[in-house]
Amino acid sequence: MSISFGHLKDNQSGKNAIKKLPRHCYCNPIDHSCCVITGLFEYIATNPDIVSKPAEALFSGPLSAQAQRFGRFLSKILTKYESVINTKFGYETKDIGTHSWRKCASTHLNCGSTGGPTAAAACIRTGHSMGTNRDVYIMGEASSDQVCGRIMAGLPINLAEFAVSNVDFIALDAESTLSGVSRAEQQQKQAELDVKVGDALESIFGKERLAANAQMTPVLRYGLASLLYHNKRGAYDKLVEDSTSQVLPDSSPLRQSPAFSSPAIRDLAQYATISMPWEDGKRRYFKEATGLPPHVIMFAYQKQLMNSVKAIPRQVEQILDRRQMMSNMSIDDLAEHIANGPRFQGMSNDIRTLCDSVASLAANGLRQARDGQPSATAMPGKTVCRVFSACMLKS
Repeated sequence: MSISFGHLKDNQSGKNAIKKLPRHCYCNPIDHSCCVITGLFEYIATNPDIVSKPAEALFSGPLSAQAQRFGRFLSKILTKYESVINTKFGYETKDIGTHSWRKCASTHLNCGSTGGPTAAAACIRTGHSMGTNRDVYIMGEASSDQVCGRIMAGLPINLAEFAVSNVDFIALDAESTLSGVSRAEQQQKQAELDVKVGDALESIFGKERLAANAQMTPVLRYGLASLLYHNKRGAYDKLVEDSTSQVLPDSSPLRQSPAFSSPAIRDLAQYATISMPWEDGKRRYFKEATGLPPHVIMFAYQKQLMNSVKAIPRQVEQILDRRQMMSNMSIDDLAEHIANGPRFQGMSNDIRTLCDSVASLAANGLRQARDGQPSATAMPGKTVCRVFSACMLKS
């Protein structure tokens, strides 16, 4: 997801098109508290009328009212958790204000890791001026902003998990991932799943609302997938630190929404999944990852290599099971040769012929055989034995 700003600190008039390039935002499947996609969906799910008003602001009221509302909520949180902030983090609540988020984001981008983005990329992302000359000669590019977006999402830049995909609904179960399915079969299952996801979004927001703002549908799809993914991992049922209340209380309006109360929507959680670069079974069903620094790509290669090394003992064990000492055939090989051998196949064909013959006798209602013997209905046992013996002698 990308967001374009009308004006920035170094572009107050909003006339510089370069400064208005969209800022990329990523979901965080690892940490629910940092996931902007999930948070956005939670807000829209409890205010569904927003979807039907694409021309209006996402947050109601004028800019001054939005800032005041954020300040009031922040003041309540600081008052409630003042002891935790003082003892665990070592900060005074009076030092935390509405502008602290921008300061912390800029600090984290520039100083959070030795493998972070360049200073120019961080300045462009946060809307800070680099000086007269640099503002002219250094332009923002999507790749550097995408790295900043992943860092701002709270993803661990020093781990291979930094390359995690977004959460999406993929029609793959554990068995399909291991054994593999054909492209046509997977596409058919995916089409059926997409219909279910569409029905789920309509039950949450309403068909008319979604039709009025169709461009929001992909964002809502990813948001629902993220919410269900975090929910099945227990993110909403965890207890708040130093408290007995849940992260999402039972009294929350979000708990009463169809996203939590509908069994059909909760059943979609089994398809809400993510992918890592070293997971060949699922990666092809996701979009190509963006915003990956070179060292993270190397981490991913190392992770893939480690998984391959871990699989070697099991593969060697399977080879040894199939070939015993002194070149003797193993039990698995014997069973395979018997099952695929010509004699076993002939017996299988004879039994199939016998079944077809019995079914044909029953379907045609033959009461008496050609040689004047009793009918198959009257003496099924003898008739079956006679047909089976004929088949065996023929083979």
